[in-house]
Amino acid sequence: MKKLLRLVSGLILLLAALVFGAPYYLGIKAEESLAKQHEILADTSFLQVESRRYERGWFSSTETTVVRFKPTFLAQLQDKLPDNLKTILNQPITLESRVNHNLFANGIMPVRAVVETQFNFEPESREILQRFFGSQPPASLRNVINLDGSGHLSWQVPAFKYQELSGIAIDWQGLKGETDYAKYFTSYQTDLENPGLTITLADKGSVAYQNLKLHTETRDGQHNLALGSSKLTLGQVQLEWKDNISYDIRLNDVLNMVSDLQIGSFINPYGQVPPSKISLTDLHIETSMAEDGQWVNTEGKFGFAKLNYGSDSYGPLAIIVSAEHLDAESLAALKTRRDQLVTQRLDDGQMREALLATLRREAAGLFTNDPVIRLKQFDLTTPQGMISSSGELKFSGLTAADLNDINSMMAKTDADFHIAIPQKLIEQLTASQAKNYISVDPSLPNADKEIQEAVRLWLDNILTGMARQGYLKIDGNQIVSTHIVIRDQALSMNGKRIESQADQDLLPDSSLPADSSAPAASAPASAPAQASHPAAAFAPPKGASAP
Repeated sequence: MKKLLRLVSGLILLLAALVFGAPYYLGIKAEESLAKQHEILADTSFLQVESRRYERGWFSSTETTVVRFKPTFLAQLQDKLPDNLKTILNQPITLESRVNHNLFANGIMPVRAVVETQFNFEPESREILQRFFGSQPPASLRNVINLDGSGHLSWQVPAFKYQELSGIAIDWQGLKGETDYAKYFTSYQTDLENPGLTITLADKGSVAYQNLKLHTETRDGQHNLALGSSKLTLGQVQLEWKDNISYDIRLNDVLNMVSDLQIGSFINPYGQVPPSKISLTDLHIETSMAEDGQWVNTEGKFGFAKLNYGSDSYGPLAIIVSAEHLDAESLAALKTRRDQLVTQRLDDGQMREALLATLRREAAGLFTNDPVIRLKQFDLTTPQGMISSSGELKFSGLTAADLNDINSMMAKTDADFHIAIPQKLIEQLTASQAKNYISVDPSLPNADKEIQEAVRLWLDNILTGMARQGYLKIDGNQIVSTHIVIRDQALSMNGKRIESQADQDLLPDSSLPADSSAPAASAPASAPAQASHPAAAFAPPKGASAP
């Protein structure tokens, strides 16, 4: 009997210790976990912890943390954000957390603690948020901390509908996310889902997407780099604009930089995109980064199933690009410098110059350790046929001094690419560009068709001549293909070197004839130009008048 009493007494004492002692101990460990998480939070480049108060009880505790976005971080975004959002981001946010620390706070599975967090905003911010979310909380956060210090975060932003008398409307379908993290966040995995968003901009147009999903896996690397992978998918995207959109791309500067060929500015695409609609289905973006000793290898994938632009349909698209043999320490230095720069009030030009300066100095190892950039796949189905390309860009034997001399840098640059593109697509793009430079009498019937036919005849003559000279190939399906190599500051196509003096202006803007009294569109049809140099493929039809 006495043994039984001792046994029962021991069990009672053990149970009492478990019931009353375990919560107290778990409360200590929960506080340690939360303190470490706040250290990580405060170490970010965009948030600062203004204050933190932790009041520990026996079975539960409360934590009050005040955070705000760093003013130096917001300085980069001030001119790009609407006033309402700037108000919210400039004011402090109070996080009120209830910490339940007992073994069964999350059900039958023992845990260290369950933390429920409420977001409290300043009166002005709260008034703005109520316009969108009404009386419901704009965000919620739940943190389950396991016994070993790992855990599970879940958060939610509720759906809302918003409309103004001006015709601006927003239909936000909510956001849910989950993160499984290891102790001290040395690795974590995140899943995020958003059913969709629709923004209507009165009579300007609209943008919408459906079924957004994001999955990321992140782990700490040996060189202060975040390694892992990510995958973003979108079920559908729709974009409609009701005003013309202007564009101007300085393509001639790019060609001069990589080949020393001087091409006139008339090859630069410019003009306006008329009002139209775009719809995109099954978009996906994937990235991965891994370490191999002192090197980092990265890869990116991009693609979609179908893109409809007006009456034209494109797709599928598949792009795979990789960057290999990157110096990890230099990449980490670039990341550190970028994080520093985003806290400064710099415009886009200053930011670009600062990053270029970093690449020439502490991050120069990204270029001086023989990196390789590969275009593993580029395949796009267009209404005119398939566009495909593959190749690689290498830097061999570069020194830090070479980065300050474009000629020295290009001498140690090796590019090797295979390209195939439908001739009809080249004709269409060239005709579209020619309309910016050829003046025609607006009273002439079918002026656009005249230009298109003139360009088609001229371009067919150019491409046929280049194929005859061996610079490219044209197969039976009218697919134009070539093998472009830039090596030792020389450009070759299909193994045939293009001879030109360095900085020779092959096609100066002055070669464009003055305004002609004859109908410009018909001139090329009657007298097509014979290409004596492959770069002449960029020249406009003879008889065309400059604007």
